[in-house]
Amino acid sequence: MKIIPISSAQTLAVHHQVLWPDKCVLIGNGYILDLLTEKGFLFFWCDARQSACAFYQSFGLTPQGAYFYKSGVPYYKMVKLF
Repeated sequence: MKIIPISSAQTLAVHHQVLWPDKCVLIGNGYILDLLTEKGFLFFWCDARQSACAFYQSFGLTPQGAYFYKSGVPYYKMVKLF
């Protein structure tokens, strides 16, 4: 087996398949947010694990309200206004 470094973007598909195999990918590399802007949407929101908030903030989303739990994992509602 050969282990090589990869970017975080390259891990997204595998990460998503392991954690949420029955859910669609919403953020990816920002493409969806760009598309929503082009289509005239006013806001976007999603639930983000507390440990991943910085990732979502890098796309301009901000946490709203108090954290809550899903399957024992703390989450925040993350929002982006366009």
